[in-house]
Amino acid sequence: MTRLRAEVRGSKHLAFLQRVPRFSDLMKVESALFEQKKTSLLEELRTLKVAVSLAPEEAELIKELSNSGDVKRTEVIHFARALNDA
Repeated sequence: MTRLRAEVRGSKHLAFLQRVPRFSDLMKVESALFEQKKTSLLEELRTLKVAVSLAPEEAELIKELSNSGDVKRTEVIHFARALNDA
């Protein structure tokens, strides 16, 4: 429950209320899961930031290809819609 609460609150660290020796293995597993999920979310955020930074350039290229007739206008519209949904 502590790990889930920390994830929902966006905590940077997982802190258990008390250390109970008989649950030390469980606490280690929960701590590892918390760190793994945090790392995964940070990596996903990094990937999304890169995608967002490349989107305007991609939109411009698609527009140029459309103007030259190499890409159908519907593809430009599909890309614009996908960009808006993202």
